[in-house]
Amino acid sequence: MTKISAAIIARNNEKEISTCIKSIKGVDEIIVLDTGSNDKTASIATSLGAKVFYSRWEDDFSIARNRVLDYTQHPWILSIDTDEVMTTTVDSMYKLLNENFSKRAISTPISDKEKTFWGLRLFRKASAHWIGEIHEELSIQPDLYSDEVKIWHTPSPNHQTDPLRNITILRRVLEKKPTSPRDIFFLGLELHAIGQWDAALYWMQYYTIIAPKTANYTAEIYYQMADCYCKLHRVNRGIESLMKAVEVNPQMKCAYEKLSLLTKEQRWEEKAKTATNYQVMVIR
Repeated sequence: MTKISAAIIARNNEKEISTCIKSIKGVDEIIVLDTGSNDKTASIATSLGAKVFYSRWEDDFSIARNRVLDYTQHPWILSIDTDEVMTTTVDSMYKLLNENFSKRAISTPISDKEKTFWGLRLFRKASAHWIGEIHEELSIQPDLYSDEVKIWHTPSPNHQTDPLRNITILRRVLEKKPTSPRDIFFLGLELHAIGQWDAALYWMQYYTIIAPKTANYTAEIYYQMADCYCKLHRVNRGIESLMKAVEVNPQMKCAYEKLSLLTKEQRWEEKAKTATNYQVMVIR
């Protein structure tokens, strides 16, 4: 019989952890790794039936995520964050796993108010571990994509208390690995998120130089570059970047929609209507 452990890392998340845990009630166990809370996070989690363990925060998300796996008892892992909820039923998750017993890793849609992306959150514990100090990912690729499990993300208010945290970690990583495409990609996105358009463009352009072209990452970076250029009132450069995005991935619907908006050309609206978003990293 399929058994699932839910794995959560937490730190000062008393405002959202109860909603997260309630959304996954019915899994075989819920394991929370508290990395230094000074609020009621741990007591709330315990009161809802979770098992809570403690660990020092080491400024490395993979260390924390791998450590919480050490405390889990079951072969399948559902990795979920405190500011996320599962919007589908727990029964549907068990049904998915029972019907796909030979799979090792299942990617599911994760959405917020602005976008949806596919995230690998359901996997066999024996098959994978987390890598990357920030914007961490699993060491294996998904062998199934399914919307039978869906996750909704509402950004934690904690993100506002330290908006430079991710950037600080990424810069530290790049001091050790200055040509790491993955970390350069995310540094560009983090700088974009706080409105540092010129700095974001620097790292995004660097990414396009050193990284292999892919339909997901490269198209996304060109789309984000276009937004930076538009914010800097360099619309023509933005249009050029969008053209590069759809050249890399002709199915990127949001890039066609943006081109239609900026150029007022009917052809881009027609392209948007038929774009499938195949291999698109973020669906807007």
